[in-house]
Amino acid sequence: DMIRQAGIENIFCADFSGLKDYEPEEFAKVVLAGQMNAAKVVCGRDFRFGRDRAGDTALLETLGKEYGFETKVFDKLQKSGGVVSSTVIKDKLSAGDISGADELLGHPYLIAGVVEGGKKLGRTLGYPTVNLIPDASKCLPRYGVYSSDIIIDRKTFSAITNIGVRPSVDDGDRPNAETFIYNFDGDIYGETVEVIPKRYIRPEIKFDSLSDLTKQIELDILEAGA
Repeated sequence: DMIRQAGIENIFCADFSGLKDYEPEEFAKVVLAGQMNAAKVVCGRDFRFGRDRAGDTALLETLGKEYGFETKVFDKLQKSGGVVSSTVIKDKLSAGDISGADELLGHPYLIAGVVEGGKKLGRTLGYPTVNLIPDASKCLPRYGVYSSDIIIDRKTFSAITNIGVRPSVDDGDRPNAETFIYNFDGDIYGETVEVIPKRYIRPEIKFDSLSDLTKQIELDILEAGA
């Protein structure tokens, strides 16, 4: 979605299994120049391509001149004295360092999805929640409670979000992003929303009773500064 919002009209995600056996020159000729009709190819300084990662950026630039496309090679982006990489971003998310991850991403980390119907347990506790089931491929932050924002129909609301497997009320086999929105009572089942975690408050805890859970939710809301 962000790529499309930047003005890119077409996105092609190649099946790696169909590309992995190409020799470097064959890949440049058949795929880049042939199938893609590429005018410009952009990659990072450490990009490798072709069978056994045999091709490097110098070879790609040479092949581009032969097959009619320009090659643009970028050095690694650096922020806060270190290289920006998916590994570093994932490490920060795993530690619950949302602000650190946001800085490297260049935009707020978010979890987007369609609001699903849950057990409605939060409503009985006095804290009705919005439930999102992230895609299995989604890189989630450290499980726990976060102060958060939620965007609904382009409007932003303050909230508090539990990200994890909800051990007090579920069997703990499916990660969930469960959000209580302050001063909101609308029906948004089936709508697409964006949850933006902002600050890690505490780890996920299994409570012995629903009353203990309710008391902790009250404390979490105070800690979040609602």
